[in-house]
Amino acid sequence: MKNSNARRIVRLTILSAASIVAVFAVVSVADSGQTAPSSCCIAGNYRGHRADTPSPSCREPKMDDFSMTIKQELGCGSKVWGEVLGDKDKGQPAQKWEGTVRKSASSETCCDFAGKFVNGDETVEWKVVLCYKDGKWAGKGTYKQTKGLDVCNGTLTMSQV
Repeated sequence: MKNSNARRIVRLTILSAASIVAVFAVVSVADSGQTAPSSCCIAGNYRGHRADTPSPSCREPKMDDFSMTIKQELGCGSKVWGEVLGDKDKGQPAQKWEGTVRKSASSETCCDFAGKFVNGDETVEWKVVLCYKDGKWAGKGTYKQTKGLDVCNGTLTMSQV
């Protein structure tokens, strides 16, 4: 009788341990990065492409690829800053910019990212909707570049590398 009770206790212990391991396995698969993060933690390195929309106010429309570094206040706060450099601007210093990020009202997996830099008579402002997919941020948006009398609006895409 003692042996059969001892065996039952061992079996129940093993089954309980196996159940706990199974529950943790299901939870860790569910949290494997395919769900939206609870906040807009967008800090990182990005590659992107921009294209001016031809218009009378944009005398020389351009297209260019760019690299952007995004830094973010502790705790994934709304304040972001960093540097951006167009591929055609190699050899020149990167432009320092500042901006904001917040959860998008249009989607649980997206964040609204806005930024701006000023360099002499040139000002560039952008608004991008970044969405989280496959463990990385990517999105598209618009920008406005003012340089002297030229005002160029355009579209951009960017993704985390």
